[in-house]
Amino acid sequence: MTLRARTLIVVIFATAISLMPHRVEAQAPAALDDPLRHGHALLIGTSTYKDPHWPPLDDVPLELEALRKGLHDHFDSVEVAINLETEKLRQRITDFLQSYGNDKDARLFIYYAGHGYTEDIGEQNERRGYITGIDTPWVDGTEQAYNAARPKALSMGAIRAPLEDARAKSILFVFDSCFAGTIFTDRSGGDPRPLSKETVARLTEKPARDFITAGRSDQRVPAHSPIPELLIAAINGAADRYQWGVISAVEIRGYMLDQIRNLDLTPQAGRLDNPAFAEGAFLFRVINPANRAPDENETIRLYRTAADKGDANAQVNLGFLYGTGGGGLPKNDREAARLFKLAADQGNANAQVNLGIFNEEGRGGLPKNDREAARLYKLAADQGNANAQVNLGAFYHEGSGGLPKDDREAARLYKLAADQGDADGQVNLGAFYHEGSGGLRADDREAARLFKLAADQGDAGGQVELGEFYRFGRGGVPKDDREAARLFKLAADQGDAAGQAALGDFYEFGRGGVPKDDREAARLFKLAADQGDADGQVNLGAFYQRGRGGLPKDDREAARLYKLAAKQGNVLAQFLLSFTPARGRPALR
Repeated sequence: MTLRARTLIVVIFATAISLMPHRVEAQAPAALDDPLRHGHALLIGTSTYKDPHWPPLDDVPLELEALRKGLHDHFDSVEVAINLETEKLRQRITDFLQSYGNDKDARLFIYYAGHGYTEDIGEQNERRGYITGIDTPWVDGTEQAYNAARPKALSMGAIRAPLEDARAKSILFVFDSCFAGTIFTDRSGGDPRPLSKETVARLTEKPARDFITAGRSDQRVPAHSPIPELLIAAINGAADRYQWGVISAVEIRGYMLDQIRNLDLTPQAGRLDNPAFAEGAFLFRVINPANRAPDENETIRLYRTAADKGDANAQVNLGFLYGTGGGGLPKNDREAARLFKLAADQGNANAQVNLGIFNEEGRGGLPKNDREAARLYKLAADQGNANAQVNLGAFYHEGSGGLPKDDREAARLYKLAADQGDADGQVNLGAFYHEGSGGLRADDREAARLFKLAADQGDAGGQVELGEFYRFGRGGVPKDDREAARLFKLAADQGDAAGQAALGDFYEFGRGGVPKDDREAARLFKLAADQGDADGQVNLGAFYQRGRGGLPKDDREAARLYKLAAKQGNVLAQFLLSFTPARGRPALR
């Protein structure tokens, strides 16, 4: 099991100058037949309650009217329902899903504004979230109050069933209320994925059940909620940081969080905790770009002005753009390194990580210097930076950068990062639990839990490792080749070499519901081998040795690939190379 360290440059967005990175790929304007401009919306609000202990929410009717107008161009119909009793609330949601959800291509949006609450079910070790109707009794936290309210409130479990049963492809449910529950898997900590045309096409092919909530269970939405106004601004372009022309729930949540940091609210985003909805996403087309960021030249000018004045965040952002060739700037690693150093010298943790990566890789005119990289990672890790903790942990695991090989320290750092929701930290800590490394007791169940946390964030490493657990039935998960194949494909589609090699293996043998297809197996093995993956190299070598998958029979190429894999310690490759022509070739697989 390969431990993974983050090697991509991390960018933070400078709130001081209110700027965002810019255009990477502009999409064509939305046409009237654009599926992202069709569908149906239901807006539900509860503003007054029969029990006077519930505070009234007088702004809800006005907020729903503003939403109705703002969503007009995004859906074919927008329905509004206000102040329903709980049973009628349940029925209205069910009727909406039954009326429009039978269309397998339907795109449905449901918004609820009103009070919510959470009940701790101790005997089931569960936190159960509820939304309320006008007849829901006040909940004061006592068992008597929970018992009285339960029949008159709508639980997340009751909402889950019709969402799962509907044939509709994409559904987004926004709760302008706060509660906790297990209806969805949180992915708030995940980085938004680039929404290129290819990614959008892939996401819209698959079903989605996405959620946004205004905050956590321990928070309260103010009577005048900021969520409706921010939602409209988000889908009109304010959340489209990279100007893809398309946004998902993750971008909307991120934009909301940036705008309401002064309030005691932490918006959450997630999807239904069901593997059937793990690959899709509910998307909005940006068609009223009233809140776009400034044009590229003006934005870069403002970044540069702020960076010249010593603003560390601006230096990091401008360095990121130079390092990636983004924002219309030419790729210039030397300028990126200079800017990262200016910010790092001010103690900026993100800059320290980025400059550490440049030292580790020998970029930007810097000599390859693992000792300097380790020093910078430690500076950032000591500030609590999760990326630095993962990279420093990898150095301790490898004994790199002048550090002693110390798996216990690596495990400690991975746990710090994992506890912050960092997917790489979760994967690496999971690997330690699987292997019983770093002073940890071998525990495949804990490893599986950590791999799932990472996989649910879309992390390719987590998807591969969890796929292997399903492949062999480890860690309390059932042996399930179909689920393994699904996870390997998610990773392979992100370009992950281990995912490509594993998926190729399934195509070679026709496992996990994928057809037996030597050509596709060969293609995947080559993609993995070209990235230096030992399994991809040895499997591609075997195909060349036999002339399979549309490849010519070529013993020299097979031997070359075996040698590459053998140098990485691949036992099968070493075995294959041990045979001389006089002794004959070994039987392969």
